[in-house]
Amino acid sequence: MENHGFTVETAFGELNGKVAVNLKLLRRAFDNLYANLVKYAEPTAIIRIAYRREAGEALLKITNGISSRRESRESTDIGLNTCRRIMRMLGGSFETNETACVFTAEVRLPFSDNNCEETIK
Repeated sequence: MENHGFTVETAFGELNGKVAVNLKLLRRAFDNLYANLVKYAEPTAIIRIAYRREAGEALLKITNGISSRRESRESTDIGLNTCRRIMRMLGGSFETNETACVFTAEVRLPFSDNNCEETIK
């Protein structure tokens, strides 16, 4: 994001655990989030990215200002709906909240109870 001129502020908490995910699907969801930020985030507003452990889950929260140019760009929300579907497939969730000026996305993924190093495919 910083390579695109955005200012990014991070707050990373302790996670201490493993999540069992399909990396290809997870990457696709994060690519969609990244594309939405580049397209719709206000370049002069700080993008806040935080993660922490909460109630047995990994919680990632992204908050950004909404660009005033957004009105001139059409959106079908396909990227956000894809994120929602992927996170459900991975046993987690994807929620968004939007006000007139601020957009927030929350990704939750459950920690795996599997302590084995091998993953059954």
